This record gives sequence, structure tokens and C-alpha cells, in this order.
Amino acid sequence: MKKKFSLFFLVSLFVTFSSNMATAQVVESDIQYWVGTGSNSAVLVVNWDFAGKAIVWGYRWNGNDEVVLDLLNAIQQADSRLSIDNSGGFIDDFVFTDNCRGLSLSGWDSDDFGYWMYALNSSLAGLGAAAQPLTNGDEVYWKYCSTDYNVGAINASIDLTYIDNTAAVITLPITATLCPNESYTDNGFNINTKDYSYQEEPYIITRSVQMICAADTVYNLTLFINKTDEIFDTLSIHTADLPYTYGEIVIGEDTQSDIYTYYLTNNNGCDSTIHLSLNVLPSTVGIDTQNQNKIIIYNRENSILTVESLENIAQIRIVSLIGTVIFSQHYNQPVINLNTNILPKGVYIIQIELNSGLITTQKIIL
Repeated sequence: MKKKFSLFFLVSLFVTFSSNMATAQVVESDIQYWVGTGSNSAVLVVNWDFAGKAIVWGYRWNGNDEVVLDLLNAIQQADSRLSIDNSGGFIDDFVFTDNCRGLSLSGWDSDDFGYWMYALNSSLAGLGAAAQPLTNGDEVYWKYCSTDYNVGAINASIDLTYIDNTAAVITLPITATLCPNESYTDNGFNINTKDYSYQEEPYIITRSVQMICAADTVYNLTLFINKTDEIFDTLSIHTADLPYTYGEIVIGEDTQSDIYTYYLTNNNGCDSTIHLSLNVLPSTVGIDTQNQNKIIIYNRENSILTVESLENIAQIRIVSLIGTVIFSQHYNQPVINLNTNILPKGVYIIQIELNSGLITTQKIIL
């Protein structure tokens, strides 16, 4: 059964062994695992003597009321790998388990009976951990004494391990550009862009991954959503021009006048839609692109649109920019007065067909 030590026993050991202490070997700047904040600092070294392994932590605090037990409790709470058994009011054991490094250390691993004892600044402590004041610069050295009861000082022969903090965080930036209704599933993300509307600035999405044997990782995803274009256009062509190439679209030779919807792949990085109002003119009809018949369109009054031509006008059609026929009327005279009160304000295409079959197309603003 493992023995426990009392205050009287500690004082007795201090008298017996204090003459054997030597200079400490801990280098504070090498400590990688610090617990707490403050202007005061102290060092904790736990030495499993039989295993030849000693691990180092650092502790920081403010004020003048700390004791050694405060240091032990703070480090044990911060580092889940370390467990300190002081259930009986004494330090019965230090257990350190780090599966990632293959370490499983405990005083109970020794076949010999022994004690956990500690030195303060290279001298055997005279008080228990709950009563021993902790001051700035202190070095607290716990050792499992299995063959003798001399804690001694830390010397160069001890294998000091400046353990690191496995809870460190690595931040990895990622950039992705997606189209609407696409998904992103790399690096543990599960994102569907249907949940994100288009915007000029990218979305920043963060995902944290807690690792078991490595540093925690935070993925910062910069997500760009490309917009899908929806275009409305009008086009008048002659049947002799078919097949006709409109951008990336080839209009076949049997195409009739209608409103057509085309889907373009990889337009602006994503699929897009074009609504084309197509007016296909008979092959016997020409298009007066140069306005050779000197057709004149003007507003005689606020609500009257006057169309004059050297030749009699056979038909006038007014079409919206998306191809909807708003007005259509047949005539047989060179001057037409149109009452525009029946039309909403806006931009339109007026098509004027003469008796000869020539057609003139112009844009008007009402």
C-alpha cells in the first residue's frame, strides 16, 4: 500500500536532505505550455523518476495569496492529460496520459513503495501544497521517490520534456467560387448555394475541427456566389438570313417568329437564360435599314404620334422590348396619326411596313 506523508515527516526530511540540493536546470523561456495570466510566474516540474521522464508546465497569476495547490489545480484543469490525486488531503499520485505521444505515467507503475514529494527552489518544501505560499519565480519540483526519499534538485541528467499545448489552433484559409444550386462538400463543409443569395462581397464561413492527436483546425471559407444572368432581347431577321448566329445561339432555318428561351452554359461562370423575342420576316419582304423611304416619326401633340412616308403605309406594329405586340393596325395612306394615350409610358419598337413590303424599325420613347 502506498504511504502518505505528513507535515511532520516533510519537515524531518527537509532537515535530513537539504544539504544535497543542487542548481535547477529548467529554462523558463523553453516552456511551451503556460496556464493563467498575470505578472507573476512559476514553474511546475513533475518527475516520474522510475520512468526517467519529467514534464514541465508554466503558471502565471496576479496577487500574493497563491499557494502551491493553486498552481496544481490550475494546470490540472487546463491540461486534461494531467490528473492529480489529492483526495485524502495529500498528493497520492500524478497521472499523465498522452496517447498521441505514447505516454502513460503514474507513480503506481513502480513496483516499489514510494512517495510523491516536492522541492521548492531546489530545497525540500517545509509545508504541504495547500499551505505553501507561491511567489514569483518559484520552481515547484515534484518527484516520485521510489528507492529513496530525497527529492533533490533538478539536475542535468533528468529528461525534461517541455510539453506543448495540444489545444493549439491552426487556421486554414480556403476560397471557393460556386454557381447557384451548386454544393461545396470539401474539408468537412456541406454547403448548398441555394441557401445563399448573390452578393458582390463573398461570404465568410468558419468551421472548427477538434482533433484528437493534432492541433485543432479552423477552416475559414471565403465563398463567392456567381450570379445567373437573365437577359431579355428582341431581334428581327429575314428568312434569307437563316440559319442566323446570335451570340452563341444558332437560330435554325425553319425557325418562326416567337418568343424563345435559350439556356447558356458557363456564361459568367454559371448557366444563364436569354429570353429572345424573335421576328422572322418573310423572304419576299425587305428591311429598310437605311430608311430610304424617308419615314418621319414625330410628336405633333403630347398624345399624338405622327408617322409620315413618301409611300403609303400598309401596317404599323408597336412591340415591347421583350417582344410583346402592344399595338397593330393596317392602313393604306402615307400619314398616320396614332393616339398614344392607350400605351403605358416606356420604350418601344415601332415597325412600319409599306405597301411595297419594305419594313422600317425604330425605337421610340413614350
